Amino acid sequence: MITAFGRLCRKHRIDRGLYLADQAESTSISVSYVSAIETGNRPIPEDYAFKVAKWLGLNTEQTDELTASVAQVGNVVKFRPRNAEAASLAFTIAKNLNELSTKEIMLIKAALERGGQDYE
Repeated sequence: MITAFGRLCRKHRIDRGLYLADQAESTSISVSYVSAIETGNRPIPEDYAFKVAKWLGLNTEQTDELTASVAQVGNVVKFRPRNAEAASLAFTIAKNLNELSTKEIMLIKAALERGGQDYE
């Protein structure tokens, strides 16, 4: 899945008739790593958005939009559950995590770190 940052990079490249390989060469990063950055599979290196903006010749407004999109990428956690119950729990947590208070998060974390000893 492409990130907001990736969409903007691709749009600006296409508008200028440039390719992913051109961007990789200009930023001294491999093509596969640039692709992984744009799809959210690798973190965006510090100052990478500014390097890309400079390479593309973006104006101030476009540069601001590109750098702001970095914050939208967020953290991605990949998880391979061992069974249906673990998958269901992970999905429920992921779906509701941003609605929990800090106290609720800390209580869940503490229970998980105890290994569920209180619930056996």
